[in-house]
Amino acid sequence: MTASVPEDLQISLGKLALANDPTTEAIESSKISLVNSTGTLFAATVGAASNLGAAAPENSWDWSNSADISAYYAFGHLIPASSTTGENIFYTPDANGVGKTVSANASYYQANDALKARPTNSVDNATADTTGNTSARATLHAFTSKTNGAVNTSEDTWTTSASAGSDYTEAANWKTTNDDGYYIDIPIWIRSSSNAAVNISVDGYIVPDGKNIDTTGGTLQTDLELYRAVRVAILDGETLTADTTGGTGRVAATEGKPAAGLDGAASVANILPLKDAWVKTATDTTSTVFLAKDADATSSVKYTSILTANMPYSSTLTSILDSANLAGRTTNGITYDASKLFGVSASDTTKTSFATGEDYYAGTYAEYTAYDASNATNSANQIATIEGSTTAKQYGEAKKLIIRVWLDGEDAECWNDNAGQDWNIALKFQKIES
Repeated sequence: MTASVPEDLQISLGKLALANDPTTEAIESSKISLVNSTGTLFAATVGAASNLGAAAPENSWDWSNSADISAYYAFGHLIPASSTTGENIFYTPDANGVGKTVSANASYYQANDALKARPTNSVDNATADTTGNTSARATLHAFTSKTNGAVNTSEDTWTTSASAGSDYTEAANWKTTNDDGYYIDIPIWIRSSSNAAVNISVDGYIVPDGKNIDTTGGTLQTDLELYRAVRVAILDGETLTADTTGGTGRVAATEGKPAAGLDGAASVANILPLKDAWVKTATDTTSTVFLAKDADATSSVKYTSILTANMPYSSTLTSILDSANLAGRTTNGITYDASKLFGVSASDTTKTSFATGEDYYAGTYAEYTAYDASNATNSANQIATIEGSTTAKQYGEAKKLIIRVWLDGEDAECWNDNAGQDWNIALKFQKIES
C-alpha cells in the first residue's frame, strides 16, 4: 500500500528509528528517511510500534509527499466481515454453501467500539483469551529490523508464510483470531504548509497482486477477483476539541469516527470507492497476463496495472463497490434492491447479550455511506481538515488519521475458492479547493 499527498501537504507513518534498532531514534546523520523508505518505526520497546503504537512524527525525515506503508508494516490475514460505515465491523460464523450466501438467521457479531474490537474471550469482555489477543483486529506488525531496505528475517521473525520459528500465530477459529482478524488499522499523519486550514479528500486505486493472475493462457477462472471485495474507510485517529481562538482552524474530532469539516459538521460518508486500476489496455496476442473479470477475456486480451503512487485522478475508472451478492435476496422479510450498495448493519436490529458476554445482532443490511465515486474532490467527500501553519511554524499541527481495511464477505467476489489472494492499494490525498 502507498499513500501520496500534493506539494504543500506532507504525510508520515510516525517517528522513524534506525533500521536495526527501533528503540533508537533516527538522527540526521543516520540518513534514515521516509522518502527513501528506510529505517523502522520508533518505539520505546521493541515491538511497541505495532498495532497503532507508532510514535507521532517529530523530525523532517519523518515526512514526505509519499509513503510506502508496506516498507514498514506487515499484517495478519483478513477474515471476511462487513460494514456500512467502516466504524462498526460485523462478522458471522454462519456462512452457507461455498461462502457466497448467508443464513437468513445469521448472527452478526460486532466490535464493542470503533478502534478496539471486542475481546475474543467468550467469558469476560474485559480480559484477553489464552492467546493474549484482546481484539478481533488483525495484527499490524511494525518491522523491527531491516537490512538494505529489506526485512532482516533472522532478527524479525514475524511472517504469515509457513515458517519455523515465526512469531505470527494464525487464527484458531472465527472467534480466536490471534494475529489474523476482521480488519486492519493503519495510523498516518498529515500536515500542511498552507496559511489557512484546508479540507482534504482521498482517491483510491486497487489492483490484484501477481499471485491472483492467471498466466497460463488457458481457460480463465471466475474466482480471481478477491481484490474487488476490499473496502477502505478513513477515520479520525485521535480525539480533539475544536480550536475556538480562530488561530489554526482545528475542528473537533472523535477517535474512530468519520472526520468533521471546517463547518464542524461530521462527514456523512467514509467508505472509499476504490477504483479498479487493473485495466484492459490493448489487443496483444503474445501476452500471457490475463484476469478473468470480463466475460470477453480471451487469450488475445491483455490487462495491466496503471497503479502508481502519484497517478492522476480519473473519473473514467470503475469503482469496485458493489453488492451483487444481494441480487434477489430476501432476508428477514426484506427484499434488497441489487442496484444499491449494501453491507451488514445493526440499525434495524435488536442487540442481545449472551450469558457468555458476547453481543450479536440479527442480520440486516443498510446502504453504504460511501463517497461519490465520480468526483473525489467534491466538498461532500472531505475526509479531514488539516490545520494551517502559523507565523512561528512552517507547518500546522499534524492530523492523525486511521486507514481501516477489511474484506466485505457480502461481496460476490469474496468466497471460499479465492481465499489467500493479495492486492496493492494506492491512496491519493488531495486538497478540496473552495
